[in-house]
Amino acid sequence: MSHPPLLDVPPYYSATPPANRKSRFLIPAAIALALGAVVVAAVVIRLQTGGPKETTVSVVEPAALGGRPAVTGAQFDAWSAEMKKEIADDDEITDSFVRVYGTAGAGDDVLVLAFARPTDERDQERTALGQIMMLNDAEITVLGVDDVGPGPLGGAAKCGLVEFEDSEHPACSWADEGSVGLLIWLGSRKDPAVAEFVDLRAEIETKKTA
Repeated sequence: MSHPPLLDVPPYYSATPPANRKSRFLIPAAIALALGAVVVAAVVIRLQTGGPKETTVSVVEPAALGGRPAVTGAQFDAWSAEMKKEIADDDEITDSFVRVYGTAGAGDDVLVLAFARPTDERDQERTALGQIMMLNDAEITVLGVDDVGPGPLGGAAKCGLVEFEDSEHPACSWADEGSVGLLIWLGSRKDPAVAEFVDLRAEIETKKTA
């Protein structure tokens, strides 16, 4: 199966022009391309599913995530808007966002892609796995993916390691009846990332009861 083309992005994004290079907040080009691959792949995954359930789930873009502030600025905002435009091509997605969280120089950066869209229960495992495996489309090496507990929000959840620019980075994903998400840590080891994954997801996804 052929996949849609990757988004054309510049090598790096910086929130503000820094006075000191060490204070610059950068997204590696490989990971920017990777999120583009996952965004466009969402439509491919949806077309392979059948009979999605009615969703009662919403996705919100928090001002901070796990104590990390959202990174803003003209270049970051333009990048996020372009990603969201690609997501909008899927008419079943009701809420979505792409954002980076962290403080320049702190080494705790997290990239987040999340969208609200119904997924049939039988497809949740495959969809969660696909969010990480699609990183291969940007020539990022997926080193391994494991099942993890999804927490009280349920659905399917996966965590693994991906390698780019000679470094390993944790990645976790989820899919449930009404949302799909992917988190990539740029400055954390796998165990601490997995440990906070459920809490971070709960800051993004909400479920409404009738």
